[in-house]
Amino acid sequence: MKNMLVGLFLFCLLSGSTYAETVQFNEENSIKIDIPANWETTQLRGTQLPEIVNTFDLKLTSPPDEKATLTITIGKSQTGKTLTKKQFEVLTKAITTEYLRRAVEKKAVFTAFPIRGGQGKYSIFTDASTVDKKRVTDDYKYFVLFLLNYDNGCFVYATGFTDDSSGAVFQNIVKSVSSIEPSFAEIVPTPPVQIKTSKQGAIIGNAVSKVKLRIPSGNLKVMKERIGGGQNSPGYFLLIDTKANLNISGWLEPAENFKYGDVGEFWAAVQSAEIMETLNPELKKIGDWEVYMFDLPVPRVLSVTAHSAHIQALLLQDNAWINLHMSITSEKSSTVLRNELVDYLKTIQILN
Repeated sequence: MKNMLVGLFLFCLLSGSTYAETVQFNEENSIKIDIPANWETTQLRGTQLPEIVNTFDLKLTSPPDEKATLTITIGKSQTGKTLTKKQFEVLTKAITTEYLRRAVEKKAVFTAFPIRGGQGKYSIFTDASTVDKKRVTDDYKYFVLFLLNYDNGCFVYATGFTDDSSGAVFQNIVKSVSSIEPSFAEIVPTPPVQIKTSKQGAIIGNAVSKVKLRIPSGNLKVMKERIGGGQNSPGYFLLIDTKANLNISGWLEPAENFKYGDVGEFWAAVQSAEIMETLNPELKKIGDWEVYMFDLPVPRVLSVTAHSAHIQALLLQDNAWINLHMSITSEKSSTVLRNELVDYLKTIQILN
């Protein structure tokens, strides 16, 4: 069986018509990849992954007669170093668990395969939703999960969907994934955030940066809950002002990790990353902060109409990058809530 799989992989590399392309995600991050002839590519919002930052998604879609797709998520480890064997196994388990819920198979059986500059493995699953049921247009009988751990600290998680787990289309999927060569900017490790609270308020900083934030409220509660993705970053913080009923979260990062050409490019990335549609976006300068204001829709409950106002405030100063997110939800109008957020932001002091 092992020899057959190796033979299949070698056949994948030697057969099929493909063309090499460099996909540029932004100024500093890109990948080289062999794309099957006549397949279309689309860049999507980056999927969040535990321990992985700066993620980007790339979707490859086959011509109608081949009926297959390949979605690639790529990012870099928070430390900028290759994932350890244990980290790779933990991430594999987290991702695979989600896929097993929709598979006929009850256990993932991974096969190792060579990639350029790292280690890769894949597992083939049968989609349970297609067994003995009427097929619809976007149904695929099989899906293939690829996990790639690169020596330069990059990580790839890819899913291929196809009706044939051994034919030419599958071979093209394997060939594309095995050809990926990531080129991602170096990441400066983020020092753990430090929060000191007192009756006079809270000071947010770390052991390295000169820049600190002072929030002059004695009603702050530091929250420890994390839901993964960027919230797993050592620089992430989350507080609630229990009196103002206001959420304060954000990241304190080294300025070297700000990988955007300018503030406008950063806000464009923020907007594209929002899962929900933002309402009434507005850009403005408030003190030293570059601010992006917006609302999020709130479902109407009975006769109650509520509004949810948000501020994303950006600060680049003295080798520090601070992204501050404040939000408040109530029955007050959006205008009133935004004014409350602006007034609150003006009370926050920048210490250096």
